[in-house]
Amino acid sequence: MPFDQAQNILELGCDACLILEKLVKSNKHHKFTGIDYTKEMLEIADEPLKEFDNVFLFHQDIVKLSLKLKYDIAFYYGGVWYFVRDDQDLFLVSHISSHIDNKKGIENLSKHINSRGKLLLGVQSPHYDYEKLICNGMVSSQ
Repeated sequence: MPFDQAQNILELGCDACLILEKLVKSNKHHKFTGIDYTKEMLEIADEPLKEFDNVFLFHQDIVKLSLKLKYDIAFYYGGVWYFVRDDQDLFLVSHISSHIDNKKGIENLSKHINSRGKLLLGVQSPHYDYEKLICNGMVSSQ
């Protein structure tokens, strides 16, 4: 389903909802839901989003996901599941260590996506330790 035809959009692992905030500002006819495992992140997100009546935030664990709606689009970017592309392969990464819990999370999520809906997962490069000089002697490192 194309984004412009979607009615209900779900951001999984929304953190402080920076992506959701950008989307809601330019798409006022959609209904947006953000969920996150960390209550404190949702409290941070609540302030800039409280002016919008089409945004709903919930403290949820993907393994026990329980929402009242089905969504046309659900997306993660760097959340619990994402793809990593190295030189030759693309593989799924999860922040959940248990295979059983991953399976439960995916099963629960599938119950919340409409039959013609889409699940969008981010693709990232592998993470490596690095240090990079920014300016004035400041260094960015990972």
